[in-house]
Amino acid sequence: MNEPRIITPAERAARKLKSQEEAAKVAFPSRWQMLKNLMGSMGDLVTQGTDMRSPEEVERVLKICAECPYFREKGPRCAHCGCFLLVKVKATALKCPIDKW
Repeated sequence: MNEPRIITPAERAARKLKSQEEAAKVAFPSRWQMLKNLMGSMGDLVTQGTDMRSPEEVERVLKICAECPYFREKGPRCAHCGCFLLVKVKATALKCPIDKW
């Protein structure tokens, strides 16, 4: 019969860190925070205009996003602000929440 294995504090801390990292990979802001972010973006469009990026510039910005740890393939979306990137990157008034573009 297998004896129970004692987990050291270091192993416990490593497991906790790993679970936090895994949770961060899928976590998005709360719906309330995403709504606030959306309203802020709408305000930026109203005050700064609705000029659009060229297709080449959109592609360049999306490549920057794809290298970011907050990038989520499905959507694609930003896990930091919750935005749908195919919409956000098209308007020049809208910016990356962590200043990557």
